[in-house]
Amino acid sequence: MRRAISIFLVFAALLTLFGCADQKGGGDIMENSNYSAFTEIPRTYNEGDGETWTLANTYNCLNTKKQFNVAYIGGSVTVGSGSSKGNSWRELTTSWLKSSYPQATVNEIYAAFGGTGSMWGLFRLEEDVLAYNPDLVFIEFCINDGYEFFSETESAAFADAMIRKINEHNAETDIVLVFTTDEGYVGKDFANKRGYRKVAEYYGVPYIDVGDALAKEMQQTGNSWRYYVRDWAHPNDNGYRVYYNEVERCLEQWLSNAKAQTPKPHKLNETPAVTNSLQVVKRLEPSELNYDENWRLDDTPKMSIGNASILEARKLGAKITLEFEGTQIGYIYYGKENSKIKVTIDGSNEKVIDGKKGMKTLSEKIMYDNLSKGKHTLVIEYIGPGYFSLGALFIG
Repeated sequence: MRRAISIFLVFAALLTLFGCADQKGGGDIMENSNYSAFTEIPRTYNEGDGETWTLANTYNCLNTKKQFNVAYIGGSVTVGSGSSKGNSWRELTTSWLKSSYPQATVNEIYAAFGGTGSMWGLFRLEEDVLAYNPDLVFIEFCINDGYEFFSETESAAFADAMIRKINEHNAETDIVLVFTTDEGYVGKDFANKRGYRKVAEYYGVPYIDVGDALAKEMQQTGNSWRYYVRDWAHPNDNGYRVYYNEVERCLEQWLSNAKAQTPKPHKLNETPAVTNSLQVVKRLEPSELNYDENWRLDDTPKMSIGNASILEARKLGAKITLEFEGTQIGYIYYGKENSKIKVTIDGSNEKVIDGKKGMKTLSEKIMYDNLSKGKHTLVIEYIGPGYFSLGALFIG
């Protein structure tokens, strides 16, 4: 099994499936931001109703096959940041599955990394999740997508691609999307969650809004945000228990319904939910790149997000040149304020990415989109002065 396992290891019917959420309020996290990843191409939603997914396959694995692999891919709330050992929503959910279905061997596929969004999730999905043949995949990224300045349709595009990629790998794998919240958006709808929800409803994939459950809990008890959450977004044990209780409630309902359902492969809509969403993706590690002597390859990065190494810029003018074939290219990187890089594609369309305008310590970004099909040459030049290192390049 993967190293992280070993180291840490469907008004009525629709509401029944999707109805672990009742969105109210409004607000957009950084919609139309200058840092929007896909600024060069409009992305729109396709219309159509997907078949209603059930958890009949999960039920079958737990009760008949008696072998069950459950995967969790997401950010720090899926890691369990802020909880005591064994008390994150992920750990509690796995424990509930084991205790509720003692006849089955339940294996957890741990694929969560703090500070990451759905773009990075998509590009490591195959290696970190699908390689271990999951029967059920929980995906939790929409709140972090806001911190990555992704728009609604950008989040939707990445969620769309993940769902299709999972289905392509194994059409019997069930998927559940999980929506968390933060202090500014508790009890409200927001852009990235809408994107995820629209994709879920397009395909008929179930989702659980644990953030909405927390808002209702606060309203009913009168307890403050800080009673449940240690900072702006990371719950303490009280908050994680609320998140887990909602997950358990939904799973119990869906698995109970599944008793009368026949397990079968899921059939996705023929077209993606979002136009121009990535369907073929490739990830390049730093060790696979052509870089000059002004970079240093570190095979033991201090901040691990699942990449094998990082390239640290050592001098101004440090360059990376990559010839690739695709229509989109992006990266994940570590940087500090005042760190700048200059990028060009095919000798033109120069861009300067400036850390002073909002770059985080860890971030992910599409540099060029809507490229013509065929071969291209990308040049990245470090123009400093702050710390910058490259975690991976993404090609779509």
